Amino acid sequence: MIVYRLCREDEIQKILRNLSFEGVGYYCRNNEKNSHTYNEDIKYMHFFKNKTDLLYLNTLMGRFICVYDIPEELLLKHFGYGKYYDYIRFATLKDVEEFAIPSDNIRFNYLQSINKIIKDIDYEEMYEKFDLREFLQEIYNHVSLCK
Repeated sequence: MIVYRLCREDEIQKILRNLSFEGVGYYCRNNEKNSHTYNEDIKYMHFFKNKTDLLYLNTLMGRFICVYDIPEELLLKHFGYGKYYDYIRFATLKDVEEFAIPSDNIRFNYLQSINKIIKDIDYEEMYEKFDLREFLQEIYNHVSLCK
């Protein structure tokens, strides 16, 4: 199943340098901000089910959009809801479908593409220009490496 993650440059450098997810992710604490149950000694990576849900984070120039194809059974084990402020008025909290997966469960071959955001993406661009080509610079593409 295709899922999406927004990353910073340091994460991208680790992944491409090591071709793995060792040291990637964050230690998380259980709280009311989401429905996940974390082991606080394990690093997790969060993924969105929908591309448009990236807007709940900062889709600003310099960040990276990563697309993963993760086996559905792994995703379903780690499904939950995160609470995010709506990205138009920032006034109400919404429950958003997401997956919090321990980093050591992620394999490099799940990573399909990495695109650097070269122009800030707002909700108008995400909905009107869904492919976002003019906003992104391709850094990595699994398909082009397999040809």
